[in-house]
Amino acid sequence: MNTKNKIYVVTGATSGIGRALTERLCADNTVFAGYRKESKRGELESLSPNVIPFYVDYSRPETIAEAANYIKSKKTKTKFLFNMTTNGTLIDDEFVHFFENNDFISLSFSKTLYF
Repeated sequence: MNTKNKIYVVTGATSGIGRALTERLCADNTVFAGYRKESKRGELESLSPNVIPFYVDYSRPETIAEAANYIKSKKTKTKFLFNMTTNGTLIDDEFVHFFENNDFISLSFSKTLYF
């Protein structure tokens, strides 16, 4: 599969798998790189001119539509979305909150971005 000259969206692009994907993909592609902490924006910008940082915080649902609308305003259509956002470790009474923030919100972001 040809992965060059595509448009990717990576949430959680500031660390872990999301960061590794962003670093790898930005060499030959446009990567919209999601961040939650403003202090990480500059790090993403310094990776490549092909990286376009955007703010999204899954614990603040209003930012999902804002992020999707920002991305849509820059390019007509993205090809790939990697939802790499997480809230860390699970504690029993946070179980439902974890799934709301990581699975259901990810689906909401996908739906808002593509439909």
